[in-house]
Amino acid sequence: MGDKSGLAPGNFFISPAGAVSYGKMVSTESPGSGTLKFSFLLNLIEERIDKKIMSDNPRKFCLIHCHLFKNGGTTLDWAFKRHFGKAFLDHRDDEKMRKGADYLASFIQENPYLKVISSHHVRLPLPELPDLDILPLFMIRHPLDRVESVYKFERKQRADTPGARMAKELDLADYILWRMKPDIGGTLRDFQCRFCSGQITRNNVKMTDKDGGLAVTALQNTPFTGVVDRFDES
Repeated sequence: MGDKSGLAPGNFFISPAGAVSYGKMVSTESPGSGTLKFSFLLNLIEERIDKKIMSDNPRKFCLIHCHLFKNGGTTLDWAFKRHFGKAFLDHRDDEKMRKGADYLASFIQENPYLKVISSHHVRLPLPELPDLDILPLFMIRHPLDRVESVYKFERKQRADTPGARMAKELDLADYILWRMKPDIGGTLRDFQCRFCSGQITRNNVKMTDKDGGLAVTALQNTPFTGVVDRFDES
């Protein structure tokens, strides 16, 4: 969560050929790529808030966990809940959150006790409010590790969604080929690039190096960014 100099646009992209080759090599029963030390994360967040905000001025803060699907966010939210109690909210009204900055600003103002809000559907850019620091947090993950995690999740998921059905019918390589089709939801196709560059709704538009650069810039300007499989170095 400190030095982000290793971030590069290429880290956000996943090609069909590379993904399928990975799918043929990786066992669907292999363990995850890393373990997040969430107690360390929470201590670091508090330390940075104290140093960057509370020590300089009396401004209040609200941390926004931009919860990217299958990027370690559920366990992170569990840690936030234990740490912040009622000051943490896992926001599940997805339609309202998709409205963007105006909705989020009014929601934060109506619930001033909240210190952390988490949502899969945060829309960037975040709002700006007087006398309140709204601090984004991202966890990003190597795209190929994320592919395997999404596949395993949907294979086990008790849901009648296209992804859950196809994951149960296909092996990993064929599932990836299906997911890479432009008319299929963008759960895998440059998902992190779309999210971090504020273009998550552009599902059928191919991301470019320029878009990757926007995503990198967003992460470099974010006070809290972690990498799932290199957490201790982040």
